[in-house]
Amino acid sequence: MLYDNSSAYGTQIITTDGVEYVYFGHSSRFDTAMEDYNNAINILNSKAQAYLNTNYATDARCVGSVPNNKNSQSDFLYYEWGSSLNDKFRDGDTNYVTDCNRIRDLGINYNFSYWLCSREVEVDITYREFGIRCSYGGNLSSQVLFTTGDDSYSQCWNGQAYLIPIFTLKTNIKVTGGNGTETSPYTLGT
Repeated sequence: MLYDNSSAYGTQIITTDGVEYVYFGHSSRFDTAMEDYNNAINILNSKAQAYLNTNYATDARCVGSVPNNKNSQSDFLYYEWGSSLNDKFRDGDTNYVTDCNRIRDLGINYNFSYWLCSREVEVDITYREFGIRCSYGGNLSSQVLFTTGDDSYSQCWNGQAYLIPIFTLKTNIKVTGGNGTETSPYTLGT
């Protein structure tokens, strides 16, 4: 259980494994990489929502989204650099912090790369890197989808990692057994 009913988020449970591999970006198509980057939070949460069982839960979201506002995302950037690139890219955010701190506190360790519903922007004097945050074995990083120069892109990449959904249980549903591990999954009841 990621959060219990004493949290401000309600009872939220997390899967013990990735449910599907999700791909972002395109190694030669800047428009595809930019679109995936800008829509990453919506894409990941929509994919998590596909696993929602409404008999037990009211909502689903991707790990790393804000627990009580899964659609929270940053504004579009406006920098002095590259006027043709202004207002085209969303800024980085810290959406991932609450879930990652809780996962660390609980000692949950996924031994595979998984997406966090959060963006990272690295800014240097000559370039900017735009990526989607991910984690592997508790180590945070990001998979960069593209790098821009002053007024153009210089490189595009594609990223791939697993989706881990989090479900908000209905108020009448309780965890009645199990410890949430693969060998002892939670059992739910009223």
